[in-house]
Amino acid sequence: VLSSLHEAAGVVLLEAAACGVPVVGSAVGFVADWAPDGAVGVPPGSPESLASAIDALLAAPAHRQALASRSAVWATQHDADWTASRFEALYAEVIAAPRPRASVRDWTSLIRWPAGI
Repeated sequence: VLSSLHEAAGVVLLEAAACGVPVVGSAVGFVADWAPDGAVGVPPGSPESLASAIDALLAAPAHRQALASRSAVWATQHDADWTASRFEALYAEVIAAPRPRASVRDWTSLIRWPAGI
């Protein structure tokens, strides 16, 4: 369970998912990405919705197990090696993209010199 107004990538969620623990939390970051197939997301800042989602998951063992299984598969497929390969692909794409050439004059206009220099 993670109730957060902003949580881009909560490590605790990844750890729970990798261990086969169902994830319930505010629909931000990973929870928003995983829901509804791999997590239960609720509106941020709504403790009532969070409590209801937890109660509903506790009352539905088959759904809870299916959710936990799907999130465990996702977490193990998207490990550190996967993340590194995605960054490597992104960097390669950025390097290969055409860029306008800037002159020295263009760059110097961006520099803010201290007064008196």
